[in-house]
Amino acid sequence: MNVFVLCTGRCGSVTFAKASTFITNFSSAHESRTFLLGEARLAYLDRPIRSG
Repeated sequence: MNVFVLCTGRCGSVTFAKASTFITNFSSAHESRTFLLGEARLAYLDRPIRSG
């Protein structure tokens, strides 16, 4: 299962990503793949939580 949290600017998405690091069976990051292009941008690891 993948979890993507879409947020508007200045709404706590960085805080949410940091708090999500304590969930042990998921990986968590904030806008972690914005520098990638094409298929690589969507090649997430298993069980991601991404906010941005």
